[in-house]
Amino acid sequence: PSLLLLAATCAAGATHRIRVCTSGGEGMCSAGAGLSTLSALRFLSSGEEFELKGCSCLAQCDRGVVLQLQDSGEFVQRVNDAAAAADVLRRFGVSVDSRLVDAFGMAKRADEHLASGRHVDALKGYNRGFTL
Repeated sequence: PSLLLLAATCAAGATHRIRVCTSGGEGMCSAGAGLSTLSALRFLSSGEEFELKGCSCLAQCDRGVVLQLQDSGEFVQRVNDAAAAADVLRRFGVSVDSRLVDAFGMAKRADEHLASGRHVDALKGYNRGFTL
């Protein structure tokens, strides 16, 4: 659709549907990065009108995490981190505070510390995220 139509849809508070590749292929999406991108979109879009779903392979495995904007059918490639997820949301007029992007990254690193048994580092990471 045209940018004018996209802007009108956003202004009306419509639900935007986004599918994120999370499984079935051979790229980053299936290796866990797709689920991380989906989590980032959910975290950063809190309170906004989005329907966010994981899906099977979108057949673009060499292009990083790929998502599809179902309203237009457009594919967005290399949505590999929270900053890229924020950029996608901004296309819909969502104001994403950069501190939230940073907090998401800190929580992700803290989760990795926790999973590897580094509990003190995990607590420090979570604490830094809360102080932003």
